[in-house]
Amino acid sequence: MLLTVVLLAWGIGTLAGTFMVYLYGYAPTIAAEHTMYVAAGDPVSAMIHPRDIAAVAAHVLTTPGHDSQAYTLTCSQALSPRDQADIIGQILGQPIKLIECNPAETQAEFDRLGWSGPRLEALLELKRQSAAWDWKIFDTVERLTGKPPLTLQDWVRENIHIFQ
Repeated sequence: MLLTVVLLAWGIGTLAGTFMVYLYGYAPTIAAEHTMYVAAGDPVSAMIHPRDIAAVAAHVLTTPGHDSQAYTLTCSQALSPRDQADIIGQILGQPIKLIECNPAETQAEFDRLGWSGPRLEALLELKRQSAAWDWKIFDTVERLTGKPPLTLQDWVRENIHIFQ
């Protein structure tokens, strides 16, 4: 991630959980079928809005006292895939069906999208490993920027067009 590389060059470490833009991957089936297909066992996540990442980056690059610091960035809610689908549905004004896919179904879908081999294995391993920490909430965004982190509702409203 470019942001991490830039910040590391300045001696600042960052760790962000799942980005809200991850939901772009579900947009086609939400728009066409009002359905969100997820891998069984997808973790609860305190997803981060990209503008919060940018706000923290701007702050740490323009104010003193961040050398050799490490910051973990999250929003203020940890949401399950069901929660995410419900938020999208509320903003769209119609329910979103959530279907958990077994490993074979997940593999078939990723094959259809052109994701296979080591690339897919790495993604699925990241999902498995993230279950242990992706749900944790940190106050970093508000502590550094003075503003609460943006919510998934904010991100969905800003990007509703991709789900229609």
